[in-house]
Amino acid sequence: MASRRGRLSALPTPGCEKSRQLADRLTLASCGGRRWILLDPWLFARKTILVVLGSYALIPLIAAKSTLPRYLYVSSLIAIHVAVLGVYLYRVRFRSLDPDRRSLGARVLGLVVMIWLLSVVSSWQDRVHLGVLAAQMLVMCLVHTLVLALLMVACERREYTAHRGVPVDVEASVALPSRGQHVLIVVDMQRDYDRRANVSLYGEVRSPYANDINTIVPAINRVRRARPWDAVVYTFDWLPAEMLAGRTPFCAAGSAGAELLDELAVESRDVLFKKDSDDSFCEEGGCAEATTRCTRLADVLSVLGHSPERAELTFVGQRLERCMLKTVMHAVDLGYACTVIEDATFEQTLEPDPEWGVGNVASEGPPQVYRARKSAGGRLALGYMQAAGVAFVGSL
Repeated sequence: MASRRGRLSALPTPGCEKSRQLADRLTLASCGGRRWILLDPWLFARKTILVVLGSYALIPLIAAKSTLPRYLYVSSLIAIHVAVLGVYLYRVRFRSLDPDRRSLGARVLGLVVMIWLLSVVSSWQDRVHLGVLAAQMLVMCLVHTLVLALLMVACERREYTAHRGVPVDVEASVALPSRGQHVLIVVDMQRDYDRRANVSLYGEVRSPYANDINTIVPAINRVRRARPWDAVVYTFDWLPAEMLAGRTPFCAAGSAGAELLDELAVESRDVLFKKDSDDSFCEEGGCAEATTRCTRLADVLSVLGHSPERAELTFVGQRLERCMLKTVMHAVDLGYACTVIEDATFEQTLEPDPEWGVGNVASEGPPQVYRARKSAGGRLALGYMQAAGVAFVGSL
């Protein structure tokens, strides 16, 4: 794989927004391989306040029942209940709440029970003694809060996989967090990096970096179909002759071996970015991209409207411990929120290359990682990315 060092980015690096993302999700509990997440706690708090106010608005309405025209009393009662229903349903993401039918069934059952409780509580409220009614409204508000929780607490599978012996906490069913845009980046899925494609092209495994990367192609294509991506980017190692001098050629610019694997679901609108470095965001850039004519991937994304403030990047491809690691870490340094889809990535080795000169996870930041030579190995790569706040999702 290419090994030219990239320089420290001179581009502006917007804040990571980690604190804002944490505020958008609050883990309530984890048990039995699942976790329960309150989505948007601030919205939940505001909804609760509105529902409480709506409930207590019934007290003066009930007190004035005898003096109000019947139509006004009934219409006011309906308006309050419609308003509460609107609060219930506002910005509820039903499709992202449950990972399977069992969870959905439990939620529906819970909602049915809560609705029944609301009817029971309403039936035994003292509508004559308003002080007692005010106290009883607390019970009503508690039930309302439980209904809100059932509509805003997501159940997520919590899977611990052994990634080549390294425990990784995988959020296997979580809908990806949103900055408004989602960009898929497929890293270096080229013929010269695949044994089977080597045999097809050359009659033998010729490339020194050939692995069985064809095994992850179905998963990559599945990720491609999983959502309507705002952009899909395929990166290529596209190496000039001078870089390959004295070496067994691989991914030489313009060669058949540098092309993408045939089985990949590539579309005509996809972005094809050709580079000569491990780090796809390398400041020294690569070849001019066809649509934008930019030579740096960060510029390509920005010109296409996918800046760090607006887009989240999702990564698949190979190799996790080298090109993907450096590309992801540089993206984090640029301010992008990054996610790696684990079953659509390929890793060759757990151990670092002898030339890898970067220290332990705690003391090293993204620039030191993406500027380093060779491979970090799987253990260090996962540690670097997790320390940088990169999300790992089992599959899409």
